[in-house]
Parts: sequence; C-alpha cells; structure tokens
Amino acid sequence: MNSFKLGWRNYLYTDPNDNLTLQSGSVTVGSLADLRDMRLSKRCTMSADSIEGGIATVTLYWERAGGVTDLVNVGVLGLLNYSVSAPGAVITWRITLFTSAGTLVYDSIPVFDRPSDDFPQHLWYPLDSNVEVYGARILIDAEWLEGGGTLTVTGGAMWAGPVWSPDEGLDATWTQEVVDPGTVGRSVGGQGYPRARQRYRRWRGKVTHVGIKQAYGDPENAGYLDIQQLLYRIGKTQPIALFPRTKDAAGEVSTHLIHRLGMHGHLTETGRIEHLGGDLYQWTDAQVDELL
Repeated sequence: MNSFKLGWRNYLYTDPNDNLTLQSGSVTVGSLADLRDMRLSKRCTMSADSIEGGIATVTLYWERAGGVTDLVNVGVLGLLNYSVSAPGAVITWRITLFTSAGTLVYDSIPVFDRPSDDFPQHLWYPLDSNVEVYGARILIDAEWLEGGGTLTVTGGAMWAGPVWSPDEGLDATWTQEVVDPGTVGRSVGGQGYPRARQRYRRWRGKVTHVGIKQAYGDPENAGYLDIQQLLYRIGKTQPIALFPRTKDAAGEVSTHLIHRLGMHGHLTETGRIEHLGGDLYQWTDAQVDELL
C-alpha cells in the first residue's frame, strides 16, 4: 500500500496577508510573524497559566485573508521546531479545520517522542486527503491533576498546505541518509581538528510505472495535478514537507514513521520523467535536503 506524501505549499510562507494569531488562554496576544518565517531558528514563545487544578491552553489560529469565501486545499498541518514545557501536567494536542460546511475536529493528536535532542522536533499531522478550508487551529492543553502551573510553547513555524501523493498501485522507492558537511583537519603531527557543522537528512527517490495521465496531465481535466506541473510549482526554492511513509506494513497510520522519516526541506534536484515504453513513465533522481 502506497503512503508516500509530499506537502508542496505552505500558505503561511506564500500568502503573507493571511491572518495568524495566538490566544493564550482567552486572551488574544496578536500576530506571530516569526511563525510564517522559513528560518525555523526564529522562534516565538507563548505561555499560559492555569489556576489551581485547571487547564492552561495555547492556541494558534490561521485564517485566510478572505475568510470563508477564500477556500484552499490543506492536507497537512504542522508546528515546526517546537518545544513544550508544562511540568507535572498532561498535555493534549488538538487540531480544528474550518470549512464552508462547518468545523472538523481532530482530538488527541499523537505526538512523537524524538530519539535525541539533536533530532528535529516537528509536529506533523497529515490528513487522509486534501480538505477545502479557510483556516485551521492548533490547540495545546496542559492539565494539572493537582495544583497548577505554566504551559510554555515555543515554535519556529506553522505549516498548513496541500498534499500530493502518487496514485495507489504505483511503486515509490527511496533512500534516506544523514549528511555531515563537517570536516576533520589534520596538523603536521597528525592531530585531528574537527570542524563540526549541522548534520541534516537527504532523501532520494523515484516513482515508477507511472501512466501518462499522472506524468503529463489529464486532457479532460486541466486542473489535475500531474508530476510535471507539480515540479513547475515547487522548483528548487519552495520548502516542502516530505513523508516517505505514513503507514506501517498493516496499513495503519504510524506516528513513528510520519515523524521519524518526515522532513521539512526543499528539492535540491527536481529529477526527470523518463519514458519506459508505451504509456509508462518513471519520475527518477529526485532529491530533497532537510531544512533546519
């Protein structure tokens, strides 16, 4: 079962007129410009206090500039380079999507426990399919069973955008590696001098046995997003959210695979579409480098 997904547009980056606000408890704090900045090291810190035995809540709101009349497709939401502190509390994440027909609520979002402090700390929530929305909300609750405390959330960027994936039945193969751009110098006497740099992940992949429709479009539907059009829209400069796998061998959604393999990055090589014969093609030699 194919579960490869690629989030190819983040409206928080591309549409700066959209509204992005924070509520700390019931108080609206205001605009969070740094959460729409591609540099994830520019982080915002948000805090909310609970009363004795109560709940502290931090909420991020994203809404299209045109409101309910300004619908766009969203298939993945995220909070990138984040940290959460609420000593002694039980923390719950919830996501709400605002559609023209009402709200869609996803309760108790499972959060990934990263293996080490140097591994990227992103919250990703890919949907089953793209949904037409005019906004979204990420809500973080901290509940103290005894006493109270302070919930502190720090984030580098918010993500809300559409997802593309190959049609079911196609073979999507890939590799992922850790790139270390650091070097070790050597003195005349043979002493090593490391010049450490930030490590990051690199993905290389291809999609084979692609039909002419997914390679070059549907003549009866100009709006169909084929691979060539996808590459035109992404290029090498637009950040993407890449999920090589989202489901385990049994076909169940895996929080571990989504976060352990998922990457915030950009295409360093868009690859090429090769003709295999007849109406069969393959998209090959695509490469994604992680952005931190």
